[in-house]
Amino acid sequence: MERISMFHVEGIAVNDYPFAVQLANTMNWNMTLEDFEFMVKLEPHGCFVLFRSQERLGIVTCISFGKVGWLGNLVVKADAQREGAGNFLTTHAINYLKSKGVETIGLYAYPHLVKFYKHFGFESDIDFLVLKGKVSFPETQRFLQAARKHDIPEIV
Repeated sequence: MERISMFHVEGIAVNDYPFAVQLANTMNWNMTLEDFEFMVKLEPHGCFVLFRSQERLGIVTCISFGKVGWLGNLVVKADAQREGAGNFLTTHAINYLKSKGVETIGLYAYPHLVKFYKHFGFESDIDFLVLKGKVSFPETQRFLQAARKHDIPEIV
């Protein structure tokens, strides 16, 4: 019996950018409209939106560099997860990259999603660490002094 999908994927359009930003930022990625504009400039046909009927459910971006590709920004709305939406979108992204001649696909994954990506044949390569916090700079103002004309040869 043939399975009919309730999902479909379209290339991202300018009017999808606000949705993409909002959805990406549910992951605390601090994305902007300009980020998606930039990704589309890098790979004009590699950014996608997942739909169920007319409802936007997810996003993914792909970039190809010859035989190497990168899958990124894969996010599906929480209420559509566990319905096959992520599988559908990931499969579409992988097929897109393969159609571009990509042989190796990389991605970053949160530890709790490693099993999801292994289902597609991805293997853990290296761990990465994301650090965040408040930046503080030591006070340097009191050690600074204005450069004078005779200092220029030493500076340059």
